[in-house]
Amino acid sequence: MISSKVIRLLYSRNHANPHRGHQTICLLIPVVAWCVRAGIVVDYKSKQDLNMFIVRGLEQLKLLVGEELGVSAWLEVSQDRVDRFAEATGDDYWIHTDPTRANETSPFGITVAHGYLTLSLVTYLSRQIARVEDCGTAINYGVDRVRFINPVRVGSKIRARQTILSVTSLKERGVKLINEFIVEIESENKAACIARTLTLYLP
Repeated sequence: MISSKVIRLLYSRNHANPHRGHQTICLLIPVVAWCVRAGIVVDYKSKQDLNMFIVRGLEQLKLLVGEELGVSAWLEVSQDRVDRFAEATGDDYWIHTDPTRANETSPFGITVAHGYLTLSLVTYLSRQIARVEDCGTAINYGVDRVRFINPVRVGSKIRARQTILSVTSLKERGVKLINEFIVEIESENKAACIARTLTLYLP
């Protein structure tokens, strides 16, 4: 099986050097054709969508266990987004919502996003990476493990990196999917968050 990383490598080379675009596309066509024959479809309508996978059915999903599916686009975490999350959840602790006080007394020197805001954005970011079809209705089943490793300072940009860890058929009905998401911060070596999420697909 050709790894999905091959497709992302070809794309990254083209993106980094547009003058090699024709050569890269020539290399990419047979790889995409193989994916189509194998039933693993790469849906791309633009360069931004090139990394999105459309996975159809349980058997195709199982083929991707252990594979990194890709990364999302960067998303800026603004003070407005943090404030709206604080209002929605009631968590208005000053390190998130008071820029003046945070600048003067916070160990981070600036307001930071709530850890649970960062985690909640995984849903939005993951929709840029892959879509699973023909497995039923997706239900959030929870999180096995989550760690907030590095604070996301307001004004920073984050993105998510997704890997499928396991796919399990349930005795009763449906499928359980475990993903690992690593939320990265632009220009920082340490990730903001690592989470293992559980999704049920019910017929």
